[in-house]
Amino acid sequence: VLNRGYLNLLCWEPGQKEHPETLFMDQGWLQQAQAQVNQLAILAAVLLVTSSTCGSTLGGSPGFVARLKWVTKVLLE
Repeated sequence: VLNRGYLNLLCWEPGQKEHPETLFMDQGWLQQAQAQVNQLAILAAVLLVTSSTCGSTLGGSPGFVARLKWVTKVLLE
C-alpha cells in the first residue's frame, strides 16, 4: 500500500490537487523525482522505437545506444 501511494505521488498533477499535508515539505523533491520519471519514460520509449525500427543493424554498433541516450537526454533538458 505504501509503495502504491508513493508511485501515485510520482504521477501527481500539481495543478489539480495539493500534495498531502504530511508531504508538503517534500513537494519540491517530489516534483524533481516526477520530472526524472517522465524523462526516463520518454528515453525508454525512444530507445524501444529505435531498436524495433532499426533492429540489430544500429543496435549492434558500438556506442550507438549510449549516444542515443545522451542526445535524447540533452534534448529533454
